[in-house]
Amino acid sequence: MTSTTATATGTTTTIVTSKKFDTGSIAKLTGDNFRVWKVRMQCLFTTHNIMGIVDGTTRRPLTDADKQQLWDQGNNEALTSLYLCMSDEEVEAISGCRTAAEIWRKLNTMYESISGESKQVLWQKYYSIMANESNSPVKTMIEIQNYAAQLRSMGAVIDEEMEIARIISSLMQDKYRQFREAWRSVDSTKQSTALLLARLKTWQLEEGESNKTAPPEEVPQKAYSAKGKPKKSREEILEIKKKKK
Repeated sequence: MTSTTATATGTTTTIVTSKKFDTGSIAKLTGDNFRVWKVRMQCLFTTHNIMGIVDGTTRRPLTDADKQQLWDQGNNEALTSLYLCMSDEEVEAISGCRTAAEIWRKLNTMYESISGESKQVLWQKYYSIMANESNSPVKTMIEIQNYAAQLRSMGAVIDEEMEIARIISSLMQDKYRQFREAWRSVDSTKQSTALLLARLKTWQLEEGESNKTAPPEEVPQKAYSAKGKPKKSREEILEIKKKKK
């Protein structure tokens, strides 16, 4: 039995049999967020003791009817939570799968391939991402860390110092110059990703506040009159009068 209820805070709670799956706090899988999504889903499945069914280590019993029913229930709970935590496009991609384990394997194959081609793509993304008007420093750092984590899972060696250097190199716009200089003044033994993230968040908050309190720019005087003709100076008017009778 499955039902869905909405709370006053807008969080959706899906009740499967007697268990509650808080799917509202998990962002739907879109592909780009697979690593973070997978960590959350693993935590959810482990909490409800069905991770073995999802990863395929707990197979459906061949004979015992009670155990088969218990396995089927766990599989249905896993399927429900998976479908509710995926975008429509992702659901269509795995619509042919019948068990949670089949979905889990297919998603891992799609997004965690260890082929050389996908590894090269990750390296390109890792080195190309830069902070800009549409990509805040904090968001840029998180994306770089996500790519670094995926590369490590494929055997790449990226230590914390290398990761920090890459994050700083993504802040190349002139408005980040003072931040870069301030970071270089930090003792190298104290430089860490945790400290860097904290400082980036502080900088981002202060930057947002300064933009709010900054005085509005002066509106330039109109160069044209209401009819669209350019205004003439006093000297020009006098010169015209001299030429006319």
